[in-house]
Amino acid sequence: MNGIGVLPLYKQSQWNRWQKLCGDMSSSFEVWFEHHRQMLENFKVKGITVHAVEVDIDAYIVWIAAGKLPINGETRNQFAIHTFKTIGDDHSNN
Repeated sequence: MNGIGVLPLYKQSQWNRWQKLCGDMSSSFEVWFEHHRQMLENFKVKGITVHAVEVDIDAYIVWIAAGKLPINGETRNQFAIHTFKTIGDDHSNN
């Protein structure tokens, strides 16, 4: 089954800020990144194209405030999708 998806990709330089903002990001960046890499590989094996979209914490904060949205994994994923649609496929990572 072929499909497409988007996952947020966090900058290592912003990791500590993400951890402070979001209560569910407790692992180290390295542990998180390895899990992220494995998820991308698993999707690829299943024939699902997933774009890892780098998200900026400051832009996320503005976006959730404008929409009065909660800070959680679901809105981080929604913001990655929003960012992907805004910047297009040329600026995403596979």
